[in-house]
Amino acid sequence: MIQLIDIHTHCYHEERLNSILSHSALDTEIPDDVRYISLSIHPWYLTQDNISLQLQYIKNAISIDKRVVAIGECGIDKVCDTPLGLQMEAFEEAAMLARDNNLPLIIHSVKSSNEIIQLRKKIGEDSIWIMHGFRGKKELALEYIRHNINLSFCEKYNTEALVALPLNKIFLETDESKLSIDEIAAKIASDYGVSVEKLKKEVAGNISRCFPFIGL
Repeated sequence: MIQLIDIHTHCYHEERLNSILSHSALDTEIPDDVRYISLSIHPWYLTQDNISLQLQYIKNAISIDKRVVAIGECGIDKVCDTPLGLQMEAFEEAAMLARDNNLPLIIHSVKSSNEIIQLRKKIGEDSIWIMHGFRGKKELALEYIRHNINLSFCEKYNTEALVALPLNKIFLETDESKLSIDEIAAKIASDYGVSVEKLKKEVAGNISRCFPFIGL
């Protein structure tokens, strides 16, 4: 039986040892039993006073903590109060850290697809980018795929967008959902029209390809 990795969660407990915990760079303590970490510089909690501290925290953690397997969530959110220029600065710095350390980038995006794609072109389209909790329409999903941006799905999503994508471009996550990753996989497999085992096999292959430090 294939054991899926939940690539993004904020709800860490014993049942989710095969999850990647999104850990804010503003937090100082990580539970000892956490197996995998993604380092977050979230646009909601970003200020001019803490951007340097957060980026330095991420740099230090990458170098000393082998549990770090991704950067994010980070990104651009036009609904929050953080100035757009500051958000773009932090996102670009985080994206370059991810690229230079061969880590996937987990992205938070709200009404900012144009800015995300603009920065994708600027930084380069070879590194691994994953749009987390994607709920957008089919057209946006395909536009992201054209720029080699993968999509991660949680409990809620646009079914038309999901089924338009090749399986080698999708990931699964729980984020803040109370559902397990297996329950989410069953729901997505049903909508996709494939068996749960086939979906898990494809997604496990994507994780193996895109998360080079998982399992080391």
